[in-house]
Amino acid sequence: MRSRSLQVHFTSAATLALLLLGGCAPGDPTAALDELPAEAAASLGEVPDRLLLATAVRPPDLPPQPAGLPLPMCREEGSLTYSDVRIQMPITICSHDIGTVSRESVLFPTDSARTTYKLTDPEIFAGFENGVLWQPPLVCTTSQGPWPAVHSENRMCHGQCLPVHNLFVVGVPQPVVFVWNGDFDDHPSGFELVGEPVVTSRTIFICNPGGGGDGGGPIP
Repeated sequence: MRSRSLQVHFTSAATLALLLLGGCAPGDPTAALDELPAEAAASLGEVPDRLLLATAVRPPDLPPQPAGLPLPMCREEGSLTYSDVRIQMPITICSHDIGTVSRESVLFPTDSARTTYKLTDPEIFAGFENGVLWQPPLVCTTSQGPWPAVHSENRMCHGQCLPVHNLFVVGVPQPVVFVWNGDFDDHPSGFELVGEPVVTSRTIFICNPGGGGDGGGPIP
């Protein structure tokens, strides 16, 4: 009888322990998170050699210069100007491992607000080269910045007479690049400028010195 009583107590204790352990088991870390907005999810690309997804912006190519035609002279002087700028735009990093996302988000500006989402839509991964690796759910962190970026403005001597602008964000996992023609304020709608550009270098070109030749060299 004593043996049977001990067995009953042991079984009850073991059952209680299993129930307690089951109640303390960690759940899905993404369960309480909102889904990553569709626009942010559509901008994700695979980071080469790393199990990360991150925002990528690759602009379309600008129209090529016309071939076989005399190119019109645009101005007497051309220039190439580089500036440091800060912009605001949503950039996202995603991974299966919430710890990895936390480590990678140190790339985000220290003064930026961050929001954590989950990504569970399998259609987002359908077009990826390694789509089989991206089984949901993923954990994603998004920040609006402000992000440091480098901007260049190229005022050509002939052919393309509108200034050509290139802007790329510094220090993020994927290329985030904007290219456009015209004034700086005509930039694409994907970002907003914070503050004023700070010019870091400018090179001036004499386009047609002395009325002859096809252009001069750079003048510091």
